[in-house]
Amino acid sequence: QKIFRYILVDEFQDTDPLQVEVVFFLAEKGAQANRWEEVDLQPGKLFLVGDPKQSIYRFRRADIETYEKARERLISKGTGVNIVQNFRTVPSILSWVNRVFSGLIQPSEGGTFQPAYVPLVPHPERKEVIEDRPAVLLLAPPSDFDIREASAAKAREDEAQSVAALIEEMTAGGPEKRWMLHDKKEGRPRPVSYRDMAILFPALTGIDAYEEALKERGIPYRLEGGKEFYMRQEVR
Repeated sequence: QKIFRYILVDEFQDTDPLQVEVVFFLAEKGAQANRWEEVDLQPGKLFLVGDPKQSIYRFRRADIETYEKARERLISKGTGVNIVQNFRTVPSILSWVNRVFSGLIQPSEGGTFQPAYVPLVPHPERKEVIEDRPAVLLLAPPSDFDIREASAAKAREDEAQSVAALIEEMTAGGPEKRWMLHDKKEGRPRPVSYRDMAILFPALTGIDAYEEALKERGIPYRLEGGKEFYMRQEVR
């Protein structure tokens, strides 16, 4: 207690019961309590940061109910602040997220503790990319696609063809026919180009299907990252 003047714990939603005890006893005023829930906190010493919706490490003994108890204990002696400002996402996406998840994330009665949903707020200077186009587009599978029959390889091939077809549509023709995006540096819309695009993968399994789909349409690409050196495009 004497060594540490201030204690800041980040990612507190991943804290297990033993860690909570250590933190609260270190932040106690004196050494009186037998249980961390009874600790009389030293004013201004303990600062916790966490998002209960990101509590996923239950196998490490992270307990969201412990998080909430600690939060309530801290608020009883100090202040709780919800950080709701979102700097990255356009307003239309946040509006959809708030509408959907405010109904899905609801406190449960008698079951596992569920933190309440806190709506996110867009940055006032964050504008829609292009007013007449959606910020998120869901690509439909081919008409003959049957999820009950399709293999993982077939699903990847169909998805790759859909993505490549969309890129081709976005960049086809002259500047007047291409899709538009808002250029932050220029402060105005401009035609989209290949350098504006990135396809993100959780893993490189089946990456060949996407490479082939792009090659078929003459779309230039570069494969970044990857664990297998000899799988990289420039090496091959």
